[in-house]
Amino acid sequence: MGWMLARAFDATNKTVTVIIALFALNSLGYFVGGVVEGAVINLKDLSGWGITKPVQVVTAKLLWGVFYGIGFGAGLGIAYHLCQAPHRLALAALSDRASVTDPLASGG
Repeated sequence: MGWMLARAFDATNKTVTVIIALFALNSLGYFVGGVVEGAVINLKDLSGWGITKPVQVVTAKLLWGVFYGIGFGAGLGIAYHLCQAPHRLALAALSDRASVTDPLASGG
């Protein structure tokens, strides 16, 4: 996926960094989610709070998904940020050049 993103944005010089970001944050979310899931499942009797064991298990699985999603989303966010960096710079340069050469662009 990192290779495809780097190729799609013509940022092949960022391929390794993008792959590392995706792998590291995806893995972090996966394993932190697993730790949280295990901790919630292993909580003692919560029936006093009106929480049955099946609800506890489903809640634990949902929390795993939350942490995994955060890690995967963060990895994607960093990957896109890295891949788009050269394009943001090019757009900023074009915008600066347009405001210097086009009197209407600067409001004058």
